[in-house]
Amino acid sequence: MSLIGAVMILAACVLAAMRMVREETSRLRTLRELSAALARLQAEMNLHLTDLPSLAKSLGGECSDRAGRFFAGLSAKLDKLGEKSFPQLWAENVRELLPELEAEDREAFLRLGQTLGRYELDEQLAAIEECRATLDRSASQLAQCLPERRRLAFGLMSAAGALLCILLI
Repeated sequence: MSLIGAVMILAACVLAAMRMVREETSRLRTLRELSAALARLQAEMNLHLTDLPSLAKSLGGECSDRAGRFFAGLSAKLDKLGEKSFPQLWAENVRELLPELEAEDREAFLRLGQTLGRYELDEQLAAIEECRATLDRSASQLAQCLPERRRLAFGLMSAAGALLCILLI
């Protein structure tokens, strides 16, 4: 019986490590998707002068996973544009649909929402570029340390599980 319990403890620790790694991998994917979506937003605004509601709708349908859900959610919220300002809708959407963003990335994304639709095109494009640079920098840092974090998570959780097993046996 104690052997079964030890195996279950060890398995739980390994599963916890897998969850930690999956969350970090998901955050990396989200950062990359958002950066790619912002590049498309920037190109559309610059080349075709497309309005924000149309861009939000098209990006919501074309972008993948989190970025697509973010812009689809934004597009749906734009019906309330008279009741709330665009930056408020943007910020609500960031809080609801992008909870995995770290503080620096979230702040950059929120600053972008304060700029879009309110200033001249050049200022909006510069804000998009600044936000993309922040997201790309975070993604690059995370991609570099992700293999080490994987090893560390599995090593620590396996050691903790083994220690618990030894204590209980």
